[in-house]
Amino acid sequence: STIKEAETRLGISFPDDYRQFVRDYGDLMINGVWIYGIQNSNFDDPMICDGVRATLDARKVSKLPDNLFIIVDEDGDEYHCIDCSKPYGPIVRWDVYRSEMTDELNASFSEYLFDRVRRVFERKGIIWKTAKN
Repeated sequence: STIKEAETRLGISFPDDYRQFVRDYGDLMINGVWIYGIQNSNFDDPMICDGVRATLDARKVSKLPDNLFIIVDEDGDEYHCIDCSKPYGPIVRWDVYRSEMTDELNASFSEYLFDRVRRVFERKGIIWKTAKN
């Protein structure tokens, strides 16, 4: 119900893979990068730091379009966002200083999450194998 409340508050619909991530994990911190989830339905509490709160704030401050939902804040310079205007929810980069979307990072949230985790493992010298290789 919290996911539905967040969608209603933001005026968007999350892709299924992001909904599943929130249900299963809530959010994720990996190697200093916090991939936002949804903490609770108290979206106006300034002590809550999640994707809903970050998105609401960025809409006011950074002219973030209503169809974008922040999943990662890259040091305040750029946001990685789900483009909720498309059913598969590609992940795009929002440049905070230029107030514009600069490129598509991944075709879906699942692909983005997989790539982020894979890069962390590779940097640490851990062999990453999947069913494909």
